[in-house]
Amino acid sequence: MLSVNNIRHPKEETYYGIMLFVSIVVYIILALPILSLVFGSILPFGYLIRVIGLMFSGVIILILQIALIIAIFMWWSSIRFKAHIFGHSVNVNANQYPEIYKIAQNQAQQLGIMLPRIFIINDRETNAFATKVFRGKYILLNSGIVDALLSTDRTKELESIIGHELGHHAAGHLSTFKRILLFPGKLIPFVGSAYSRACELTCDRIGFMLCGDCEASQRGLFALALGSSRLLKDGNMNAFVAQENEIPDIAAFFNKLYASHPRTTVRIREIARYSKTGRHSQFEHSGNLNSIPHQQPIVNEISNDDLFS
Repeated sequence: MLSVNNIRHPKEETYYGIMLFVSIVVYIILALPILSLVFGSILPFGYLIRVIGLMFSGVIILILQIALIIAIFMWWSSIRFKAHIFGHSVNVNANQYPEIYKIAQNQAQQLGIMLPRIFIINDRETNAFATKVFRGKYILLNSGIVDALLSTDRTKELESIIGHELGHHAAGHLSTFKRILLFPGKLIPFVGSAYSRACELTCDRIGFMLCGDCEASQRGLFALALGSSRLLKDGNMNAFVAQENEIPDIAAFFNKLYASHPRTTVRIREIARYSKTGRHSQFEHSGNLNSIPHQQPIVNEISNDDLFS
């Protein structure tokens, strides 16, 4: 079984720690009015503390009312989403595209998670998504990325894409509890988006580990950027990644401050970097995890990215 915590990108842990600290402080401050009403009489300046608590108790009640409204809205949205996705998209299962279902099923087993619902959406954009709506977990594969990869016999690349999306569920990125817990911390300028980018790098590692092929994992990302099955076969990834050197540093910095995903060129380089560390080799013979080939990554030049990559 693949231990996600052992391969998390270090920046994810850093930004998570920052947001968690800030969020805990905020929640403690919000809880003070309630604590003052309960314990104010036994604390120094108890009367003053109780008065302050009464002043802010209305705010707490308002917050609880808003939370209830949000919960009802999420429940209703989940019902509507399920009705839409089952009525307009194709559910991948043992009887519908079993070869894709088998890939996801094996990977979910390797991650030790329940298999989310998988759907193919009629969308020519080369993309894929992981989402959680109320208690329902889903992976949505655009028909564009499925066609681009399978029409060129790129099964390993598709494994990497599916593994990446499963990684979001396995790593807890879509956990409702974690979203609520970290919400105040995500309001810190730039930190929330930096955390999101770090989560993507973690899932790129997971996709690489699950498909067992560094080059295929990189080419899967290249396919997302290219968007063409006809051109994919002859694409030069080294030339694509070299485009990163043409981006002005100041523009690169400001463009990514609020970006939820790293640039694709950076993501391909990060997979090469992780592959070269050799840390993935410790998982080669763990349970039923695919053996990771010791091939060289197709992109060899590695650059040091800054704090907000």
